[in-house]
Amino acid sequence: MRHQQLCSLLLTIFIIISNAERRKVRKRLRTHNDMPMDEQVDNKIEGTNKGLEVPRQASSEDSSYRFLNPFSLFSLVQFPNSECTSASTTQGTCYTGSQCTQRGGTADGSCASGFGVCCTFANDCNTETSQNGTYFNSPTTISSVCSLMINPMNDNICQVRLNFEKLQLRDPDETGACKSDYLQVTGGVSGSNIPTLCGNLAGQHVIYSAIPNFPARLSVVVDTQMAGVNREWQIKILQYECNSPALAPEGCLQYFTGISGNVSSFNWNTVDNVNLATASNHLANLDYSICLRRESGYCAVEWGVTPPADTQLGYFSLTGTLPAAAPIPVADALNG
Repeated sequence: MRHQQLCSLLLTIFIIISNAERRKVRKRLRTHNDMPMDEQVDNKIEGTNKGLEVPRQASSEDSSYRFLNPFSLFSLVQFPNSECTSASTTQGTCYTGSQCTQRGGTADGSCASGFGVCCTFANDCNTETSQNGTYFNSPTTISSVCSLMINPMNDNICQVRLNFEKLQLRDPDETGACKSDYLQVTGGVSGSNIPTLCGNLAGQHVIYSAIPNFPARLSVVVDTQMAGVNREWQIKILQYECNSPALAPEGCLQYFTGISGNVSSFNWNTVDNVNLATASNHLANLDYSICLRRESGYCAVEWGVTPPADTQLGYFSLTGTLPAAAPIPVADALNG
């Protein structure tokens, strides 16, 4: 209560002083303007010769300065719109509450020392987005076609990355083709097209070059008549400006950074194909580039499988008949 009274008193003094200062300015202007023209000219000349103060009209900038600066009661807080972790552990962007609402996001936790909110964006079927960090989520009831239009945030967007945090569709058929279920990206994609994908793609990602002012359509197509798999997806859409250090080299469908990580083919898994136990999980007709960023201080890449290598049957292999439970020599497994 005492703190509130003190603030109220300071604010009252602040307004009284400001009003008094403004009245002085008006009185000075009125006195000066009431003088005959020849006296005004004489005063200006005389003031110049004798070093006296030359009267001048107070500008709005001067009065604003006087009004705003007797006391520094308030400060303008600015913070970058950087990535943040929401209260529900998803990734969002740090905005003010009003900015988040204007962009159609949801405030989920705080950021910037409490001055901002962690704003998340989530879209489901047949919607569109132009927000960085948008999540494209599967609905409770999955329809045969579910799509999201991805609009570039601005004209300086060069790449879009789709992170498959969750993505489970039906496996390919016995020929490796994605026929019953598949994901595809069409429309505003420059250069190499993204291949049609299906199966278990959790943890994978793809990158495409964006076309300014031309949206791309991200579509998930499902044959709802075929059961046997729990279809779901959560895809995070990241947009990168042309001067971003995170840009992948041109032509890379996948781009890995850091000094370690896992690289695997699409729909790599250790369980049988749900369509046919003897069919492969490899997707057919894939021809794409996987790129690795060379980290500072490193000059070579070593490839290997999760140890013990002699039990990792098929980790480095091509589609075809595999030896029945025959262990792969360690040297062969390490050398591919």
